[in-house]
Amino acid sequence: MTKLISRGADVNSRTVGSQTPLHLAASAPNGENPKALQILLLNEFVDINAVNKVGETARTIAERSSRYHRMFEIAADNVNVLCANSSAGQMPA
Repeated sequence: MTKLISRGADVNSRTVGSQTPLHLAASAPNGENPKALQILLLNEFVDINAVNKVGETARTIAERSSRYHRMFEIAADNVNVLCANSSAGQMPA
């Protein structure tokens, strides 16, 4: 998955079950693909709030099935810092 992402694959593409690459990386048993999860969470175009056919976000799936669920909290914290800096008139680094 990391090769596809690095070569410009659509990070918000959907499977038949409406799963995004982020859903798939988050659902890997025991966080078997942490590098893909990291790349996706750092990608500015990823829809972190996308829901699948049963209404789950990738974060919900990760909290249930992956030891890397904290990566979602870290990503959210980074987004909040960037938004706060932009609101204060500072450009993100």
